[in-house]
Amino acid sequence: MFYKQFTNPIETVILAGAEQITTFDNAQAADNAGIEFEMYTDLEFFKRWWSGTDIWKKLYVNTNFSWIKSSITLSEDNAAVQTSSSRPLQGQSPYVLNFQLGYDDPDRGTNASLLYNVFGERIVDVGTNGAPDVYEQPRPQLDFIYSQFFHENWRVKCQAKNLLNPEVELTQGDKTRLTFDVGREYTISLQWSD
Repeated sequence: MFYKQFTNPIETVILAGAEQITTFDNAQAADNAGIEFEMYTDLEFFKRWWSGTDIWKKLYVNTNFSWIKSSITLSEDNAAVQTSSSRPLQGQSPYVLNFQLGYDDPDRGTNASLLYNVFGERIVDVGTNGAPDVYEQPRPQLDFIYSQFFHENWRVKCQAKNLLNPEVELTQGDKTRLTFDVGREYTISLQWSD
């Protein structure tokens, strides 16, 4: 369990006008309270069903889930301008889930991980003068990372990010304001360490 208090947190706010322009403003205060669950285990217990290999002790699962209740306190000036006087802190999701399936073989210098992340909808821009807050809708992300040591000091690392490439959706009220793709990212690096 955790509890955090913020004094004058900075938030992204929409300025009133013909075009929606964003700027930064301070809320008076904010509170975040929540619970976090975390679990790590290797998969050696599968050995009793599939014996004959030691792969199970090299495979592991690491996961955590956070549930967060967030609220802001506005100054009188901000409360007169901002559309929502009762809302979560801008940028704070009500939940975050991370899941990792990994393989670690230090004897061979091999490490691989499949990483999954998803978050709850969060405010990206605070609405003003009757314009609703802008929310980023939940979307999953799946990444894969592989690294291999060789010749003692060398390591090759491959990363594939955002494999699912879900559409990013920003909503304002009951309307979709913007959708776009972030795209997939692939990198290969060669590293040397002493």
